[in-house]
Amino acid sequence: MSDEGGLLAARLSEKLLADLRLIASVAERLGARAWLVGGPVRDALLGLRVTDIDVAVEGDAHAVAEALARGVRGRSVLHRDFLTAVVRLPDGRRWDLATARRESYPAPGALPVVEPACIEDDLRRRDFTVNAMAARLRPEGPSDLLDPFGGRHDIRWKVLRVLHGRSFVDDPTRIVRAAVYAARLGFGIEADTMGWLAEAVGAGALDTVSGHRLGEQLRRGIETDAAPDVLANLEAWEVLPWLGLPARLERRAALDALPLGRRRLGLRATSIGPAAFALAAGEGAEAAARHLALPRRYADTARHLRALLAVGVLAREGGPSRPSEWEEVFGGAGPGVVLAVWALVGEDRRGALRAWWRLRRRLVLSIGGDDLLAAGLPEGPAIGVGLRAAWLKLLDGNAPTRERQLAIALAAARDWLGGEGREGGRRHEECE
Repeated sequence: MSDEGGLLAARLSEKLLADLRLIASVAERLGARAWLVGGPVRDALLGLRVTDIDVAVEGDAHAVAEALARGVRGRSVLHRDFLTAVVRLPDGRRWDLATARRESYPAPGALPVVEPACIEDDLRRRDFTVNAMAARLRPEGPSDLLDPFGGRHDIRWKVLRVLHGRSFVDDPTRIVRAAVYAARLGFGIEADTMGWLAEAVGAGALDTVSGHRLGEQLRRGIETDAAPDVLANLEAWEVLPWLGLPARLERRAALDALPLGRRRLGLRATSIGPAAFALAAGEGAEAAARHLALPRRYADTARHLRALLAVGVLAREGGPSRPSEWEEVFGGAGPGVVLAVWALVGEDRRGALRAWWRLRRRLVLSIGGDDLLAAGLPEGPAIGVGLRAAWLKLLDGNAPTRERQLAIALAAARDWLGGEGREGGRRHEECE
């Protein structure tokens, strides 16, 4: 094993190394050569935790993927147009494989036309030098680091550098990726690269790619703690309008607070994405989410946040304080909405919001609908009314026992049946 291979191996988990050895063995048995490429090599050299497997195969990646899937009792998904494959393991993990290939672009922004090639050509088609490195995979472990464009040098100096001057024109999604990598890795942009990026933006290169492709890259960047810096980079480079967002970030303080809020609320990093997008896009968030083909939770978060702002829920005077009041405000809102509101309110109210959020995730009612039916309530909306009343009292600490919860639920349900429920029934009869 070479010195570089030993360095990589020392920074990979035993489980990951075992996976790579298996891939190498299967590739060699089929007469192919496998290389660990791109992000995993970069992150290992940076000393970061590596979780993904991205492999280039000099040979038939589809045949290697199918053989691997049979061996691990997993499933292979083949994408023949792009010579790529995914092996999905029974435990939920995935291995990404691709035939080493060269690319040509029939027009700026178009999807590339690919054909099999050697590993050197495969590295030549990549976006940045730090992603254009590969380590040969052998049954005994990684070896022979291939770095034809000086990726290790740029890692040392913490800079992003494209491989050629037309990189952002050929694939303008690299503009968004540059913002993401710079923020996540804490890298600067090399001078020529910054000049080519600015030229591409000014020439309207982003108009040559679909919103879906831009949204996919943006989502990968903002569903992380780096989201505020990703958006700040895009603002500085005058890219935001091309994504359907305002040219200036009006809520920068709230955006900057999101990573801390995520940790305080105990949320996954993916929750930052919808919150950051809703804060950054403002009134146009739903239209921008559609343009970028973002998951539905983005538009839902934006719509719910806009409704809360419209009714003045963030006003300092008379706002929610008790857990039950926060519950009434948010209703069924997702974590992105809660996180965005946490970032917008003052420090004096963040503690109360956090207390409510943690309570609602920890507490569980001791009663259910069957208990109310057994007590004589009829099937229908009254069941939900009763359970809701008991839940609100539980949040405020006023229904600690099962008996107390049942009494509250029955009283609320019977009140509803004797008031609003009965009135609703009369209105229904009149309509008939």
